[in-house]
Amino acid sequence: MINWLNKRLGEIEEITEPSGEVDDGEVVVVELADPTTRKLFTLMTQEAVAMKERVAEINDKRQALDGGRDHSDQENHDPCSCPSCLMGIEAGFLLRRMDWLRRTFWYSVEQSIGSANQAKIAGSGGTFGVRKGWKIVSLPGQSPSPKSVGLTIVEISGPAPRRSWWQRLLGC
Repeated sequence: MINWLNKRLGEIEEITEPSGEVDDGEVVVVELADPTTRKLFTLMTQEAVAMKERVAEINDKRQALDGGRDHSDQENHDPCSCPSCLMGIEAGFLLRRMDWLRRTFWYSVEQSIGSANQAKIAGSGGTFGVRKGWKIVSLPGQSPSPKSVGLTIVEISGPAPRRSWWQRLLGC
């Protein structure tokens, strides 16, 4: 994933600035100056558009294949060779990659703003957004989702897997 990230960041020639204005009630906490984190925002934005398009395409294809019904409990169903199941796995991967990018972006923001600004953010609670002019704003009335608490490391080391992750997931 790190190689993919570095490659994609290297491909970005023009940084896309956030377009939203600071809304009433939002509080500007800090301005984001780090060029790499700005590139990461651009990548996150590009990937979100591509992911939404691809997931919509996958959902349309799955709907055409099986009418959207769950068929995993059918006799002789082999998820490792089922086109609908494999497309669902691809969609799940795209969603997880987007979540990883979002987390990586916010971690990068945290690392690039310095300890004094980190204290401001920690003290303000709630959730945050990025606005025009690279302003990091506190969003009033919203609390962090349980998913924003961080990652859990399941396994730190071990033998290299012999099967792809989706084959292990499906028991192939």
